[in-house]
Order: sequence, then structure tokens, then C-alpha cells
Amino acid sequence: MSLGHVHLYAENGLMENLQVVLLCTAFVGFVHAAISTDYANETLPSFMALLVFAFVFRELDVEKFNVPEPVIFLFAGDGRALYLVPLIGLLLRLVFHCRHYIQYAGYYLDKRSIKYIILAALCYAVFSEVFDKKYIPIEHSDFWEESFELAAAMLLCATSFGVLTADLNLVAEEIARDRAVFDINNVST
Repeated sequence: MSLGHVHLYAENGLMENLQVVLLCTAFVGFVHAAISTDYANETLPSFMALLVFAFVFRELDVEKFNVPEPVIFLFAGDGRALYLVPLIGLLLRLVFHCRHYIQYAGYYLDKRSIKYIILAALCYAVFSEVFDKKYIPIEHSDFWEESFELAAAMLLCATSFGVLTADLNLVAEEIARDRAVFDINNVST
């Protein structure tokens, strides 16, 4: 920064392009997780896949590429609102099953992948936003904003490959085992 390497964290700079690569990779990982996770737990990886897909086009300035207008509308303009429909649908599905998630919150919150997702959300929604909106007047605030967004993208990428699938399947096994023990105890009493 003091050496004049502002281009590293500038719009469409190295840090932002690295975020796009990580988010694209995370998208593939979350899609795989949604496919390879049992039906009861596929909503979270599906939601995360759509979310990181939307994040890719938040970071990528499609309008600067030589692409047709409909592509710009869909990926850089008001067409991005179309992503909200399935995202809201999956979010409603998560909310609809909130009793399950609340009842078994300890199982979910104990898993590394859920902790990574929560930390990534904090990096995006809180920490990077503070520097993006310049709530803290600091020199090179764009660097800090991009750093937190890059950290979030790394966490999402790490979560998407195997960690989330393994954790969700483990949670399903733990819940099934505890339900079986509960059922056996209720039958014997």
C-alpha cells in the first residue's frame, strides 16, 4: 500500500479476481454438496450454491466485457433480481424447517462447516461493510474491505468441498441415533 500497489485491491484487481475464482470454485463445491447430501439436508448447500453464484456476479463487472445486452441485464443489471426468487424460496424452506434447526442447533453449530459459514457471513456483512461504507475513516479502507471479502470467499470455498457434506451427513446420523435412543427409552418405560 505504501509502495503504491493500490492496483492489487482496486476494482477488478488481483484480490477481487481471486475472490471470483474462489467463489466459482465454491459454487461447484456447493452444487456437489447439494447433490451428495441426503434430502433432509440439501437445502443449505443449495442455498449456498445460489448465494455464491450471486456473489460472483456482484464481484464481476460483466458490463465491462464485450457481451450482448441480455447478458449484461441478467448478470449485471436488474436481471440479478431473478436470483432472489430461488434464494428466497430456499430461505423460506430453511425457515419452514426452523423448528428442526432450532431443536438440533447444538448439532449444527458444533460443526466446522457451519462455523465457517457464520464467519464468512460476518466477514461479508459486518467487517467488509464497515470499510466499504467508510464507517471507520482509515487510509486504504478498500484494501481492508477486499481483504475481508477474500477471507470470506476462502472460507466458503473451504466449506464447499467435502466439509459441509460430511458435516451435514454426520448431523443426520447423530440426530437419527439420538432419536432411536429416545424411541427405545420411551418404549421401555
